[in-house]
Amino acid sequence: HQIGRFVTYLKSTGQWDRTVLVVSGDTGQAFKEHGFSAHANKLYEEVMRVPLIINAPQVQPTRDERLAQHVDIPPTVLTLLDLPAHPSFQGRSLIGEPDPQAPVFLVVQSPLADQVALVQGDLKLIYDLPTQRFHLYDLGADPHERLDIAGQSPEVTQKMAVVLRKWCQLQLDYYADADAQKTQYPPVLELRN
Repeated sequence: HQIGRFVTYLKSTGQWDRTVLVVSGDTGQAFKEHGFSAHANKLYEEVMRVPLIINAPQVQPTRDERLAQHVDIPPTVLTLLDLPAHPSFQGRSLIGEPDPQAPVFLVVQSPLADQVALVQGDLKLIYDLPTQRFHLYDLGADPHERLDIAGQSPEVTQKMAVVLRKWCQLQLDYYADADAQKTQYPPVLELRN
């Protein structure tokens, strides 16, 4: 209702055709799909999936199923404004052709969970720090993450684990080095096929 009021105001004042509007949620909500009811918790889809709506004058309405993150919003808005993304951005613009294999890294550090994850294509690898266990899910075949296939796919698990560990180490090294933060931008893991 409030968004509708805002859009009506923008239209009535002639600002709608020159406005980029972004609406998103912060976290999803678990309702016992994996044994807990909470948000800011384990990195399962019910907690990680949130709406993201972007309306811009030059963009045709469409539904885009690609995986995105909040860090992708600033470079996307700058692309819509025909401005370059800042080199410190770790996200990527959502304008243009999607890369279905682009890695997406997830982190949760809360009193309820301490996990990192890598989603690449249909595969999602979760590493649980307290138990030091990997969990692998095929989101294409198992979108509700019911079947952990890490034991059945050790090669895939290992390959994704290498990428996830490298990304984590880059982040930890950068944020542990106050001098680096003064002279360098946050790291972006460039993957080569």
